Amino acid sequence: MLSTTPIPLPSITPTGRNILIVTWLQILVALILVLLRTFYARRLEGHLRWDYIWVSVALVMGFACEVPLTIAVRFGLGTHMADLTYPQIFRVAKWVWITLIIGVQTAVWAKWSIIALLWQIQGRHARKRRYVLLVVGFFIAVWPVVIIALILTQCKPVAKLWNPTMSGVCRSTIPLENVVIFQGCK
Repeated sequence: MLSTTPIPLPSITPTGRNILIVTWLQILVALILVLLRTFYARRLEGHLRWDYIWVSVALVMGFACEVPLTIAVRFGLGTHMADLTYPQIFRVAKWVWITLIIGVQTAVWAKWSIIALLWQIQGRHARKRRYVLLVVGFFIAVWPVVIIALILTQCKPVAKLWNPTMSGVCRSTIPLENVVIFQGCK
């Protein structure tokens, strides 16, 4: 039976505060750059290109990634594990997993914006290079799907990912680790 006792919130540590400051500043810088790109695209070019659309989606996903990260910090991310109870650790881990799943997808949109920009620069006469860009874009999109599928099917029930005391089973993390290392290298 689930406990209905509320889990106390730890105070935000300097490390947690630094996590929030750095990540929210990165989002703010990205927002400013995308707004400048918006000005350029609308005023000078008169239309929006695909590189702008994909980077805008990446920015929205970046905001979406910040929400669970901020929740994780509020619940104790940045606090030494020895200073947290097990329920607090499990709650932080849950929000970190959510952040990671969103973050993997966010990188896809940012990389696609680079591919779209390169596509634009290549011109119509560089057909072979354009095909290579399409293949690269396909693989950039496939790996996060594989990673998310491995994460979500690693444990049954899924909640065992962040709460190892639950009954259930988890398979080896080696396939996930290998895929993540490979994805990080490209």
